[in-house]
Amino acid sequence: MRRARLGVDATFFKHLDFKLEGEFQELGSEADPSPRFRLTDGYVELNYWREARLRGGQFKVPFSFEELTSSRFIDFVERSVVNNLVPARDVGAMIHGSLFGGMVDYAAGIFNGAGQNNPELNDSKDYAGRLLVRPFRFAGISPLEKLHIAGHFTQGDQDVHPAPTAGNSLRGRTDARFVYFPVIPTRGDRVRYGGEVVYAYGPFGLYGEYVKTEEERNLGPGGSNLGDLEGQGWYVAGTFFVTGEEKVHARAPKVKPMNPRTGDLGALELVARYAQLDFDSSGTLPGPSPSGGGKAGANKVDALTVGFNWYLSSNVRLMVNFVQNWFDNDRMTPITNEDTSWEILSRLALWF
Repeated sequence: MRRARLGVDATFFKHLDFKLEGEFQELGSEADPSPRFRLTDGYVELNYWREARLRGGQFKVPFSFEELTSSRFIDFVERSVVNNLVPARDVGAMIHGSLFGGMVDYAAGIFNGAGQNNPELNDSKDYAGRLLVRPFRFAGISPLEKLHIAGHFTQGDQDVHPAPTAGNSLRGRTDARFVYFPVIPTRGDRVRYGGEVVYAYGPFGLYGEYVKTEEERNLGPGGSNLGDLEGQGWYVAGTFFVTGEEKVHARAPKVKPMNPRTGDLGALELVARYAQLDFDSSGTLPGPSPSGGGKAGANKVDALTVGFNWYLSSNVRLMVNFVQNWFDNDRMTPITNEDTSWEILSRLALWF
């Protein structure tokens, strides 16, 4: 199973929220095949003021619409290739809130920068911020009420870990998780920034994001600079409920459960996404070769994903995606010397 999670949400004294959630990972090694269980979310939050809530623990960094949308409600089997650049969960503290009746949301926090469940091995931190605006929320123009625009960033100085992790390295993987750009260790300043536009009206949904990251690679002799590693990507996605349900992003639609006796077949949603992700580094990696090491290299992927979501009820969904990938560098592709690949992904999601 790709994901299997159990969690507890609770509220104490009306204004102190608590969340604890963990997931079962894929099986371990052949010598120890027992499933692993790791923490995903574990935090407390003071919610006395809607305008300023305080949260501390392990949770998602406020960055990217796609990442902040729960895996229960993403429109595709997997998040786009652009998600390779995006921070996920980390340990830290954050203030966030909603202003002007929900017209503006904001978040600002400080995080270890080491990633989910990774130990903090230095005193450097990542600073993150996000600002979201719903400009037409109260304009009385119903086709534009669900439009939102957001921008976000993170900035920090990170040391290299003994083994590269999601917190201090970049890696390129396709929707089906095949690697087309290997892990490249980094050390030094790291800056990420991006923006998103999200829209829905009736059965239609449309959204897109742009993300860029710049990471120093001070890994040469004496900590010399090997050349920054840069990654940038974007995607545009569209959805349409053939059966007419209203599209609400990051939430399941209201669905009449499938019932052959009454002729109810649930809800059918068509989805399509085009994404591009480009990695590049002009530096070299340490090594014994005559040139002093091999280049970290570069590769770019264009990915087209099409498919459907079939909601059998409001908490059961069957998903099927077809993905076509085109690569720039056929020496770094999932299939050696092939500059294209395709994937078929399916997923049965249940939540309760």
